[in-house]
Amino acid sequence: MYSPIIDFFEKRKLKTLEDCKTFEEKVAAVKLHLKTWLAESAVKVGQMKISTHPCTFVHPSANKNKILMSQSNAKGKVKVTTKEVKTTPTIANMQHSNDGFLRSGNVENVEADALGNAAVLGYYNFLNIVLPDGKTILWHIDNETPEAKNLLANVDNIEYESLRNGLLAVKNYEGALSTSSKLKQVYFPVNGDYHLLSVLMPSGIMFEMRKRIHQMKFSEETKALKEARKNNEYSEGSFRDIADLTLIGFGGTKPQNISVLNNANGGKAYYLPSLPPALSDYKVKLPRKNFFAEVLWPGFYKEDLSALHKLFKADINNINIRQGRDNRILNIFDDIVKKIWAIRSSEIGWCTKERCVDLPVYQKIILDDIYRSSRAESEAAINEFLTDIARWIIIAYQKVAGTDAIKLSDDELIYIKKLIESQIEVLS
Repeated sequence: MYSPIIDFFEKRKLKTLEDCKTFEEKVAAVKLHLKTWLAESAVKVGQMKISTHPCTFVHPSANKNKILMSQSNAKGKVKVTTKEVKTTPTIANMQHSNDGFLRSGNVENVEADALGNAAVLGYYNFLNIVLPDGKTILWHIDNETPEAKNLLANVDNIEYESLRNGLLAVKNYEGALSTSSKLKQVYFPVNGDYHLLSVLMPSGIMFEMRKRIHQMKFSEETKALKEARKNNEYSEGSFRDIADLTLIGFGGTKPQNISVLNNANGGKAYYLPSLPPALSDYKVKLPRKNFFAEVLWPGFYKEDLSALHKLFKADINNINIRQGRDNRILNIFDDIVKKIWAIRSSEIGWCTKERCVDLPVYQKIILDDIYRSSRAESEAAINEFLTDIARWIIIAYQKVAGTDAIKLSDDELIYIKKLIESQIEVLS
């Protein structure tokens, strides 16, 4: 029982533990410390309140409210004063049901959160120490187990019930019901009437999701699999990922002022994408005789080709000019690749039809997925197709630039081909 408690106080650097050499000595030192620790906890831990849906995620000050109080004196004069009250903590105890909804009760291993005075966070963390049986100290105290009675017996001059009630104040709220004007509230129709609802964050579910996403993205197994993919190594395993996540922060530099779980997670949580998918209908004409003559149109790339012409005619030749030239060429190549993949998404075997009898074989291999399994091995076809792309870019440039075009030689043809060869995997 005392092993996890000793670990807790060792992390807090309890001085009396530093000179202890045996486990028995550590237990004795901890028991002595608990005489004052439990007494202090019973007085202070009530400043924290357990909540499954802390209001502070909506607004950091939503837990602090002021209400007006009026009082008449003997002369009939009314005196108005203000009183500070806390927002009633919400604890949702929902029945587990596999109804297909992501809600409280349906997610396993969700921790309860807490909010309040961050200065007493240590006392709250003590109550949440998990003992060897898998239950927390708070659970044992609440259920009055022999372990709890043995633990509370360490305190002198405080009755057991008084000590227990003081520690359970973290979960038992006895104040008047109170909400906050800082909470976002909605009227929801119910059976011909309305309920006034406050929209709160299920922080336990939110941080459980963060934990699972981190496990999915950053576990040692995932790192090893990603490294294998990077090195083009075979692996029997697989990994998953979620794209377009939004990282949101709560509490700024003081996440402890929002909640316990928020502090434990550095104030960071994820929002899943909730936008409908953006679908685009990308249609490309299927070539009959020549992909470059029938599908690619120089005027479509006028912006890139005109910018390329300015770079060719620049009086200076530095790294920025060369990088800009390469980027324009690769922009054109990227769009050509999109058209290739759009054609590949068409009916498999389209190039075998009679109307495509004059289409060169090397273009059929690149453009029709009927050759998908053998395409990567068709080095001659890929090489010829890349050469034709480089040649087409030069021809298209000359058409757009007209009589002012810079004359390009075979050296430029070889350079452009070598540049786009770095993206050769998109053609395989």
